[in-house]
Order: sequence, then structure tokens, then C-alpha cells
Amino acid sequence: MLSDERRKNIHVQIGRLLVQGNLSSDSFENVFDICWHFKKRFDIINDPKERIEVAYLNLQAGQKAKRTLAVQVALYYLVFTKGYLPKNHWNNEYDLSHNVYTELIESYFLLCQFEQVESTAEFILEQTNSLLDKIKVFEILIQLYMVRIQMDLALETSLQVLDM
Repeated sequence: MLSDERRKNIHVQIGRLLVQGNLSSDSFENVFDICWHFKKRFDIINDPKERIEVAYLNLQAGQKAKRTLAVQVALYYLVFTKGYLPKNHWNNEYDLSHNVYTELIESYFLLCQFEQVESTAEFILEQTNSLLDKIKVFEILIQLYMVRIQMDLALETSLQVLDM
């Protein structure tokens, strides 16, 4: 019988083998399986490049789950990814960070976790550099205000965006 430690190490090895077996394909058919294996022992992955690769895989899993309306599952992958982004990720991995947080805010909105939408939106708007990167966040905030029947805030936010 294998020890828990050995079993977890094997999961990471299986995840790596699954990634290698799918290198020819941009869309991993078994992205959920790959991510599941890495999550079993993500803490032993010390190579920053591999950690980023696993973060991208979890982003793909979250996006794939969200497309199939499995939003709670998407949120699971996205929160995991957010938790394991490297320090200074907004500076060093801007696109990954922006994509993860944008997917997060959409998932929070779809799950009616409106307080999370607002706090995440505020954070994204502080971190993003360009108007183009902020548009999706403002779009979700406007939808949030409309759902809450806060038309004055929806209009005010819309006008703010137009003035940018």
C-alpha cells in the first residue's frame, strides 16, 4: 500500500505525463483530469514556469466549465488559480492575472455573489492599465446595478466609462 505522501507525488507525475501527452493540442480535452492531478499536490511544484503552466491549465478548466454553465465548478478552478499566482503576478504575468480575475468576476456575477463582484471589480480596476482591460469589468458592474435596480449607479457608471 502506498503512503499518502507517495500517492500525492504520483498524482503530480500523472499530471505532468498528461500534459506531455497533449502538447500537440492547444485545447486539452482532459484539462479537468490534468488539473485534478496537480491539485492533489500542487505545493511540491517549485518551478515558477511549471506553476504558471498549471495556472493556465486551471484557467482553461474554469473557462471550459463556465462555457458549459457549470459556473460553480468554474469558480472552483479560478479560485484555485488565483490562490497560486506568483508574487507580483500583475507585473510579471499580467495577461494571466487579468484573464483569471475577469473570469472570476463573471463567475461571481452568474452565481449572484454580488459583494464578491464589487470587491473583485474594485481590485481589477486598480490593477489594470488600459481602458480596454477595464471595459468588461464596467460592463459587469453596470449589469449588477441593473439587477439590483440601481439605475442611477448604472447610468453614472456608463457615463464614467464614456468619459474615459
